[in-house]
Amino acid sequence: MIICLNGIDGSGKSSQAQRLIAQLNAAGYPAVHVWTGGRRSLRRPLISLGKRLLKTAHSAKPKSGKADPAATQSGYGAYISTTQRILKRRSLYRVWQHLSLLEHAAEIWVMVLPHLLRGRIVVCDRYLHDSIIRVAVLAGNDASQLPQQLRLLRWYRVPAPTLGFLIDVPSEVAFSRKDDIPDIEYLRRRVPFYRAAAAQLKMLVVDGTKTPDEIASHIWETVTEILPEASKPLYSHR
Repeated sequence: MIICLNGIDGSGKSSQAQRLIAQLNAAGYPAVHVWTGGRRSLRRPLISLGKRLLKTAHSAKPKSGKADPAATQSGYGAYISTTQRILKRRSLYRVWQHLSLLEHAAEIWVMVLPHLLRGRIVVCDRYLHDSIIRVAVLAGNDASQLPQQLRLLRWYRVPAPTLGFLIDVPSEVAFSRKDDIPDIEYLRRRVPFYRAAAAQLKMLVVDGTKTPDEIASHIWETVTEILPEASKPLYSHR
């Protein structure tokens, strides 16, 4: 069984994954937490460019450790403008998208399959659809286009998640929790995409502004309903 926790950075999905693992193990279910957010080997050139463009923004952080949105806006804006110019060409966009998905799918097989074969429940932090969202944001796409783009998941036959959660938080809340995000716009652009993905893939949406205990309780109540037997997968390969 695979359970996926999804959301923007700062949503609290990683800490909730750890809580869920502890609850599953305490209940007698062997479970592991696996980060499956997608490796960056094939995307390294563009990422390196982004790091160079954002270098000034990172160095401009105040002593509090929090990024100043006004100080970092130009750096992140330059990065997005560059990626949009690169991915404006449809052929480049398609190549980048499929390379990202291929690399991500391979990572999932390597990281998840061994645990499934040993009968463990795998709690994944992110999954294959994150690559679709990532490329869509870099290309400057609209979130309304995401359902069509998610159809590409059928071409990459990764182990199908049984249950998916979106821990939904406003970008402002997530930004206040993180000290390594260069610009709130980085989060703001991703929020509508995750919400669109949740609707399309029938994830259960959890209010991420609630207390960690409340969120964990909500997730656990839902998970316990499917523990005796797996339900319909989140991804369908039909």
